[in-house]
Amino acid sequence: MSYTERFSEVHQLLDFIAVDSWTTEQNTGFFSLQNIHRAVVIIATGDMAVGATLDVTIDQATSTAGAGSKALSGKSITQLSAAAGDADDVIIMEIRAEELDVTNNYDCINVRCSPAGAATEFCVLVFGVVQRFVPVSTTLLEEVIT
Repeated sequence: MSYTERFSEVHQLLDFIAVDSWTTEQNTGFFSLQNIHRAVVIIATGDMAVGATLDVTIDQATSTAGAGSKALSGKSITQLSAAAGDADDVIIMEIRAEELDVTNNYDCINVRCSPAGAATEFCVLVFGVVQRFVPVSTTLLEEVIT
């Protein structure tokens, strides 16, 4: 990789959950990692109301429709809570394609965020960071400024 490569040329935004104050489960929806060797999930929290908690788990499936959905072993965060002072935190989860159940053709993931107790402000960005092919799609990006 050269230092002249643009971030948006080699890192593809795969999916996201927009920042908001959430009280119900939010999912990215299943998307394929078929052309990606590694993905990075970035979770950023904002305000957490008193009593709020947040759990995040990565699910895997054999299709973007969620066929055979199951949790991806070892890919869930330690629960965040307002009581522990977890407001304004950033968590990064890395996923290698070979960590999925490739023997049984699992190649899609979903990020499942489960707030409970009270409202939690958060957003999720999922990037494909090691692509099989470049340049990558910028379809989900509103604008790229270089």
